[in-house]
Amino acid sequence: MSTRILAFALCAALPKLALAQTPPPLPAAAEAKDTQMTLGKLARIIEGAPGSFPDYFDFAESYGREGGLAALGMTAVDGGNPFIKEYRLKTPLRVFNRETRRICLTNAGAMAILEGVDPDGLAKELSLVEHYRSGSKVMFAKILHEETINPEEKDEEFRMRRVIRLNVSTVATHPGCVFAGCEYRLGSR
Repeated sequence: MSTRILAFALCAALPKLALAQTPPPLPAAAEAKDTQMTLGKLARIIEGAPGSFPDYFDFAESYGREGGLAALGMTAVDGGNPFIKEYRLKTPLRVFNRETRRICLTNAGAMAILEGVDPDGLAKELSLVEHYRSGSKVMFAKILHEETINPEEKDEEFRMRRVIRLNVSTVATHPGCVFAGCEYRLGSR
C-alpha cells in the first residue's frame, strides 16, 4: 500500500475514532486540575513554547466541547470587532512577562490582548520582524518552529509541515492594546 493511500485512509478514520472515544466526565477535583493544566497550556500556546503544537490541538478540542470555555474560566465578550472572538479570563494569565485577563481566539491560534504595551518595544523584545505599518496599525512576526513531519514522502505536494508563527499587532477597534500570540499551521508546502 502506498504511503499516500495509507495517509488518506488514516485521515479519514481519525475523526471517527475521536468521536467514538469521548472521555467520561471528570470528578470535580480532577476537573479543576484539568482546568489549571489547560490554562497553563494556553500560556504555552500563546507564547509558542517548544513542544506546544500538540497543546494547541488539545486546547482546541477542549474549547470545542460544549461548556469547554466556561470550564476554563473564559467568558465571551463583545470586543466591537466581528473578526475577533474575544474572551475574558477569571484568572489572570501570564504571557510574555505580562499579565492579562483578555485573550482572543483566531482561526489558527490564540493571542493575548495586552493593555498599555508598546508594540514596537514588545516586538524588539521578542526579536520580531516588522511586516506592515500604516498609521496606528503595525504587524510584526517570526517563525518560531517549522518542520516537515513526513520528509520521506517523495512527492513534495504531500509533505506535511508544522509551522508556529509568533505575531504582534495592533487593531483599530482596540486602541491602546497589543495582540500577541501564535498561529499554528499544519499543511502541505
